Amino acid sequence: MSANNTVPLETISRLLDVSPRRVNQLTKEGILPKTERGRYELVPVVRAYIKFLRNKAVNSDVGEGDYSSFRTKKMKADSELAEMEVRKALNNFIDKDLILKGWTEIVGAMKSKLIAIPSIIAPQLAVEAEVGTIRQILSNQINECLEELSNYDPKQLTSSNDTNNAELKSTTKTNGKQVGRPRKATIIGG
Repeated sequence: MSANNTVPLETISRLLDVSPRRVNQLTKEGILPKTERGRYELVPVVRAYIKFLRNKAVNSDVGEGDYSSFRTKKMKADSELAEMEVRKALNNFIDKDLILKGWTEIVGAMKSKLIAIPSIIAPQLAVEAEVGTIRQILSNQINECLEELSNYDPKQLTSSNDTNNAELKSTTKTNGKQVGRPRKATIIGG
């Protein structure tokens, strides 16, 4: 090959629109052919560079893409993940009014059961003289009350009470104040 058919590194660099350092990298990688030190044959270099760009374009379509395609894929995946989190959060959302209503019903049921204990067991305790027997009767009644409360289903009560509650309305308004006389303090062991 004669020097007339070759061009210097700077010319190849300007022609391919890359830096001289990049031309040297492509040469070391075996992509661009080099004839002699610092000189390149014009036609084979241009053809090799075009082939290199074509292969790069084809490979990026297959999956070896550039930064922007990876960034787009990542953004899409992040968006899908965020949408999944929103759907998950919406499925786990419970209305606070529903929770308040459920707890109100549970506490009301507990109150009724506990208030009923003395009237249920007073007749049984009136005839007993032994502390162990009285303790056993109280313990059995409390356990029975707790067992009923553990099986309590607010959904069942809500569905049957919704129709009844619609018909029942209080005629007296309390305005958040206590109704009735204050309770007397109970003295234990006196």
